[in-house]
Amino acid sequence: MKKIQIAVIVVIGLFLFGCSGQESYTVPVAESASETATSRHITSKATQQTLPPFDINLVSSDKIKIDYPIFPTYGVDVNKMIKTEALRPLEAYSLIGFHTLEEVNARLLMEASYEIKHETKDCISIAFSGLEYLEGSAYPVGMFYTVNIDLVAVKKIRLADRVVIDDNLMSALYRAAEKQLTSSQYEYYIREDNYGDKGKLMLYLNSADADGEGFENYRVFSYFTPNVVGIVLPIIHALGDYLIIEVPIDEVSLR
Repeated sequence: MKKIQIAVIVVIGLFLFGCSGQESYTVPVAESASETATSRHITSKATQQTLPPFDINLVSSDKIKIDYPIFPTYGVDVNKMIKTEALRPLEAYSLIGFHTLEEVNARLLMEASYEIKHETKDCISIAFSGLEYLEGSAYPVGMFYTVNIDLVAVKKIRLADRVVIDDNLMSALYRAAEKQLTSSQYEYYIREDNYGDKGKLMLYLNSADADGEGFENYRVFSYFTPNVVGIVLPIIHALGDYLIIEVPIDEVSLR
């Protein structure tokens, strides 16, 4: 199955990152339902340094593999936040009400890898992408989710924290969508019952990077680079499962 990926990206100057060259290490989710990250230590591939174990509050099965970075110099709180966000899709399944967590672990197939979009001594932006499939569903679906972290305050940064969600942004998004999306995707995007309704789009953008039920209800995310901020919007499976649109920095209002 060919998975389409298109990016919705809005640029932000207040979140300009400079790469620090910090190496990250890929760490898989626990390999069986009985093994959790609290029962083992994480070893740096580069230095063979053993790092403290990290708590995992969700049960995972051998069908689930989510890679995420660990940064020895960032401290436990930041690394724990990264891990929590990396495992957010599992939490979402436990909240939607159709399945118990045990049922999800028995039936869910999921694999995701990460990309560090940008990093400085103050901030980091990480994107996760992959596939998920709940046994009995018609097909696997693509997923793309992110986390932006203020490394000084040790808190999550949401889109609305950095970009003003206003008519100016709406117009910039529509212009970018027209240039970047395929005709089918753009036709879907501008429909009044989808993102052509500015009120609905504003609601989605104000809900970007939500936790808990907001993650599952909206599935709208953002990520930042030195020149852009990525806004990820859900779309029907036939058109790629999600969109990513790029908007020039001089076309948006920054906080």
